[in-house]
Amino acid sequence: MTGNILYRLAAGSIIRPFGLWEVNWEVYAAMHCASEYWIQKEAIELMSTLLWNEWAKLYLNKWGTDELIELPMGRALQVNQVQYFWVAPKPGEWCIVMRCTEKGEKHFGETHAADAEPVRP
Repeated sequence: MTGNILYRLAAGSIIRPFGLWEVNWEVYAAMHCASEYWIQKEAIELMSTLLWNEWAKLYLNKWGTDELIELPMGRALQVNQVQYFWVAPKPGEWCIVMRCTEKGEKHFGETHAADAEPVRP
């Protein structure tokens, strides 16, 4: 199940950046019976896996624009843990989005969704 969600997140963020709140939506869509606390915990773990494996990067974005400011890995891991950044912004507000890296595109492009297993550091 986790591999399927990772695949959907990575594949979706190749096309366009994914807001962190959209990661929550993907987790909820996959396991809609879970509590809000569990969904958020799972979303943070999935995002950490994508970051640690360098399959995705986090960016500061003014929602509704193409401007992306890359966050260094250390800062991205910190931001990932803060609830404030997991809330959907209003148009024109700053937010955090994820984007698949070339390494992520290659990994998920070569891996079938059902077989996608995260590599833990």
